[in-house]
Amino acid sequence: GKTWFNDVFELFFKPALDKPSYYEFQVNAAGTTMDMFLPKRGIDDFEKTVRDGDFHFEAKVVRMGTLDNRDDRDTGWTVEGRLPWSDFHRTGGRPEANAVWKFALCRYDYSKGVDPELSTMAPLKTNPYPNYHFYEDYADLKFVGSRESNDSKTDSSVSSPPSSGEKSTLRGPNVGAATNSKETPHPNPLPSK
Repeated sequence: GKTWFNDVFELFFKPALDKPSYYEFQVNAAGTTMDMFLPKRGIDDFEKTVRDGDFHFEAKVVRMGTLDNRDDRDTGWTVEGRLPWSDFHRTGGRPEANAVWKFALCRYDYSKGVDPELSTMAPLKTNPYPNYHFYEDYADLKFVGSRESNDSKTDSSVSSPPSSGEKSTLRGPNVGAATNSKETPHPNPLPSK
């Protein structure tokens, strides 16, 4: 559904810079997800666009506070999600090493009786108001391949993206909360597949 009417974390990916299509994935503090492929900016039929796709987006949410009680003081929530490269099949699936996509990580939060609070890691400075669908302002996301080395000391933390059947995991510390600088593991992670 229209999860952006809640406190929601949104992910936008635009794999092809020369085509108008892009993807949007959302998860709210209740764990409700929404996913869609947008063939172009400015869709005419939201419901049809959401139904037109078979995504396998998974998300797990942990709340530090209550849900749907805006009169109390919550400390935040965290989300961990993953989706298979095959969900990007309309734009080529798994990216090649050194491919550059555009992306934005955003939060949209309605507070009681006021305009929504918007936050994003992308600059979104072209328009007079922030527009999460203005992909020209998204940040670059570069995919790196594994280091080619015969040296046994190769850094194993740098590797190629998973194959098309594998899932890529997205993690973020305390979405929507002020946190300390230490990143703590998600207290209830998604199981490995």
